[in-house]
Amino acid sequence: MLFADDLSVAWRDADGRARAVYLDRNYNDTLGLMHEDAYDDATPVEVAGVDPSILQVYVLSPLDLAVSKIARFSAQDRGDIETLARAGLIDAAALHARATEAVGGYVGDLRAVARSIELACKIVEQVSSVR
Repeated sequence: MLFADDLSVAWRDADGRARAVYLDRNYNDTLGLMHEDAYDDATPVEVAGVDPSILQVYVLSPLDLAVSKIARFSAQDRGDIETLARAGLIDAAALHARATEAVGGYVGDLRAVARSIELACKIVEQVSSVR
């Protein structure tokens, strides 16, 4: 399937801040940390103008989205995890459990991903303590 290079959606959140989501054509979920049930637990979404018999669109749960950010764990990924926590969509205990379960299917440096799990959980704990 071929997608437009600029496939994105923009909106204003409940606080009036501008938000956007876009299709990252370079992302490959086989290289990241992903729980084996993430796609089964994803929510189907109807997209205007998209025939669901041709393309089905799903959105990961906030928890699985956070887990998917742990392996790379860039500054942007940390910020995304913080945003999910600030919105009350994830908590540290659930993130730790889900990410730890996901490690069984991870191909990469397990020590690095274990450190990233701990750091991600600390970010969520810090945000949760001030909410």
